[in-house]
Parts: sequence; C-alpha cells; structure tokens
Amino acid sequence: MLRKIKIKRGVYFVAGAILLFVLIGFVSKKQMDKPFSEVYIDIDYSQGNYFIHENDIRKLINALGNEVLTGSFAGDINLRNIETKIEKHPFVKEAEVFRDLRGNIKAKIKQKKPIARIINNGGFGAYITDAGEVIPLSDNYTARVVLVKIPSSKKYKVSIEEDEQGKGLFEMVSYLEASKFWKAQIAEISMDKRGEMILYPQVTRQYIEFGKAEDIETKFSKLHIFYTKILPEKGWNTYEKVNVKYKDQIVCE
Repeated sequence: MLRKIKIKRGVYFVAGAILLFVLIGFVSKKQMDKPFSEVYIDIDYSQGNYFIHENDIRKLINALGNEVLTGSFAGDINLRNIETKIEKHPFVKEAEVFRDLRGNIKAKIKQKKPIARIINNGGFGAYITDAGEVIPLSDNYTARVVLVKIPSSKKYKVSIEEDEQGKGLFEMVSYLEASKFWKAQIAEISMDKRGEMILYPQVTRQYIEFGKAEDIETKFSKLHIFYTKILPEKGWNTYEKVNVKYKDQIVCE
C-alpha cells in the first residue's frame, strides 16, 4: 500500500513538472511572437557621471537612431548582439538587455568610473578608470576628478599600467579615490618622466614634492602632520612648498 502511494506521488510530481515546462514553453513562444513596440533604457547615474545619454544608446542599437527596431517581432531580435554593441561604447562598463512579458526590450547600462584625468602638452587627454583603463574624454560631460599632467612623450592607449610610471600613477590616484579627505584636498598632480610627482592642493598655497609612488600611505601621514600641526602653529602662508620624499622627514621651505 505504501509503495503504491509513493508511486502515485512520483507520477504526480513528474506530470506536474512536465506541465510546468509546457507552460513555460508556451509563455516563452507567445512572448517571442509578440510584435516589438518599445526599447526602455535604464542608465545608472548613481556615481554622478553623465557620459552617456539615452539617445546615445538608441543610436548604437539602430544606426538611424529614430524608430528603434519598430516592426520586428521579439523573437527576431538578437539580444546578445545588442548587448555587444552597447558594451563597445567606451564609457559603458556593463550592459544587460532582456525582454519583458509584453515583448518590449529593456537595457540596463552601467557606466565606467573615472578617477583621474590625464593630459600632456602634446594635446593628449584621457580619463583613467577605477580599473586602470584609459578611456577618451567626453563631449557630453566633464568628470570632477584629479587632473594629472604627464610628460609629452606619454600617450597611454589602453591601460595606464603600460609602464612603471603609469603603474605608480594608478596606485597614487587609486589611493586618493579611496580617501575622502585626500580626494577633496588634492586638485592636481604633475608627474615627470621618472615618475616623480608634485601635488597641488585645492586650498593652501604650498605645493607638495611627493616623489615617486612609493610608501604612499606613510607620505600622506606626514602630510597630515604638516596640515594639522605645523601649519596651524607656523601660519598657513609661511611656506611655499613641503617635501615628503625623504624617510622620516618633512622638509618645509
């Protein structure tokens, strides 16, 4: 008797599973057969960057940029191809494209995050992202990030970590990005061909001879002493420069 009950339960379970798969297939086919009507684009602006606008994405999906995919059926639209097109945009970090139950196309876009802007006297300009990627400047928007002047011979194309100086620079701007205090304090960095850096603060008149991107945390700890103990005692306009390059020293002039 118990064996018969178990068999019946097994039959019901299998039948239920088959019915569920049939219903899913039916709904999916019905969704595919629906005429496409609209594209909904959701761009993440939570980080305060506005490099990409909705029309930019529509133009990527449809070269005309007007009636996007109008007249197509949902099943005829290759979502992966749309994702690939969108992710080729230099400011797009990630794209997710999917259909809703009405057959509409929805695209969720995440933007890349710049943490520094690099320029040189040769006319080169670009952003460094939080992943170390080098991306072009934008006509739509200028990010509020630290400005870095690099030698004219330097023109990074794909990654800022293409050489030792670039690796050091990325370590420096990443440190600033992670520190709310120093991110607000440092407005500009000048780096020479050896990787030696000079920092220019937002407010005070002193420039900072920082040296190479070595012992970064220790050097900023010395700078903190300079701002919190030395300047309040000696006066904010007493010194023109401060040097933290040397071990266990703060040289003020």
